Amino acid sequence: QLLGYDSSARFYYVILDETRFKELASKLWWVKGIAQEAEEQNQAMKEKATVNFEPDDSRQLIMAWDTDFTGDRVLVGVREPGGIFDTHPQLKGIFHADSVLGADELHGTHVTGIIAGRRKSSILGPWGDTEIKGVAPAAEILYRKWGLLDFQAFKNAGAKISNHSYSFGFLGKDVFSYDSNCKNFDGYCDNDDMVLIISAGNNDPAAIPSPANAKNVITVGAISYVPEGTPDIG
Repeated sequence: QLLGYDSSARFYYVILDETRFKELASKLWWVKGIAQEAEEQNQAMKEKATVNFEPDDSRQLIMAWDTDFTGDRVLVGVREPGGIFDTHPQLKGIFHADSVLGADELHGTHVTGIIAGRRKSSILGPWGDTEIKGVAPAAEILYRKWGLLDFQAFKNAGAKISNHSYSFGFLGKDVFSYDSNCKNFDGYCDNDDMVLIISAGNNDPAAIPSPANAKNVITVGAISYVPEGTPDIG
């Protein structure tokens, strides 16, 4: 039951069935954290609430975790400017032999974990042990710390899909232009029959820098849910 929304603190006030608290919390992918309020605070918010900010279709999403796809026998390329924490307990044993791992870095670990992190039930979270896993928890990862032969390595190993969570906007180029990088990425898709997943722009939320504006790639942007009418949207 939704009680209200505090736009300044960006908090929802809700009543959850205590027996399903952990289950519901794990499915709210856009929520950064959930804290239980004292009963009297919940009651006070309930009395004040006059508007339901929740859109009717906000739960009509197909979550990857709710499908039967696990990434089993799928090789996924990951190209990153930096290295990866390859001994992370959820990443052990997932790397292809041709991977170039580099030194430990947070971003590469974060990206790879989202893609293929193995399920573990021994990671202590705010609500006790959690079962966190990637969207393709059975996939194999061909990780390449940025180099000139990365795409050739993907092709040679048979990786038909690769992730690229970076952009060239920081190079001072026109962030909306179709440049040589876009052309190269389109070529990999056309000539090598690859699916390239590109971040919409890690450097500037108001721009879509190269190679995200290539024609044949899949460009993915991040969104944060905000209720209609919130004054600080934009």
